Amino acid sequence: MTAACVVIRELPICALDERTLLGDGHRGFGELWYRTAVVEGEEAGFVVVDGPKIVKVGVLERFRRRGVGSALLVEAVERARRSGHDVCELYVRPDNDEAIRLYKRHDFRRAAVLREYYGPGQPAVRMERRLRAEDSRILNS
Repeated sequence: MTAACVVIRELPICALDERTLLGDGHRGFGELWYRTAVVEGEEAGFVVVDGPKIVKVGVLERFRRRGVGSALLVEAVERARRSGHDVCELYVRPDNDEAIRLYKRHDFRRAAVLREYYGPGQPAVRMERRLRAEDSRILNS
């Protein structure tokens, strides 16, 4: 597959969107941020960030392996860095090898395993990336 030309769009989030995206029980940092990736005029993926935490990332299957997930991660990490956070984190199912490889390519490292994070018998791997001023080189190159 060839790399896609990815356009990132900012979308406002209202209280209804926040509940839909995160669930009624979400207690976040109050810095909710949402972006979509558009490829060839179609919404191809999205990322939801709350402070230093990447809450959700999704890419439609037909757009995977074309740089969409990477573009969304770059945006999310830069947002966390600009907001003054020292670490960016995310959670992923331990059997989601494709996502874990993507996150590792973006300098995320395994930090912990949380048992029953997604429910009974459903653990998550917490991955973290340290943020430094040098990370801005991604946008300035």
